[in-house]
Amino acid sequence: LDDSILPAQKDSYVVRALNGRRVTDSMLELVPNPETFRLALRCIKTWAKYRGLYSNAMGFLGGVSWAILVARICQCWPNATASSVLLCFFVYFSKPDVWHTRIRLNHEDDSAVNSAPLVILTPAYPTQNSTFNVTRSTLNIISTEMARGQEVVSQIMTNREKWPKLFEPLVFFTM
Repeated sequence: LDDSILPAQKDSYVVRALNGRRVTDSMLELVPNPETFRLALRCIKTWAKYRGLYSNAMGFLGGVSWAILVARICQCWPNATASSVLLCFFVYFSKPDVWHTRIRLNHEDDSAVNSAPLVILTPAYPTQNSTFNVTRSTLNIISTEMARGQEVVSQIMTNREKWPKLFEPLVFFTM
């Protein structure tokens, strides 16, 4: 994680090659309970795949972006169980105004990061926007699915629904 080992040019292939590991290690250092984080992240990634939201190439969020979002919730609710993290995740990210702010885990310098419809910043130097492919229309779809997730998890937490409901696959062609 020592920034001094990186070459001077931020765009260097060496920096890009090391950045994945550096971001992962930074996230694990920044969350209060790595096990809760890992369990909640597995659940969110599974949900995102079933709901058609896990694809950086298609303008949605990739693995690093989902991890940063879950890590942010873990920071805000440090003593929460994994199921509580899921509820907090959907409650927090179902609010439309939250998507208009930069989402970050620390206060790295992000002055070089351009504005975009959604900005989720990586926690390791050099800070990068992990959502460069997200468009306004895909962000709208993500927001809609977050609202659905909040409703379903709220029902699960009050025993009106079971966990498989959260992971119902999106029926794309009948939408």
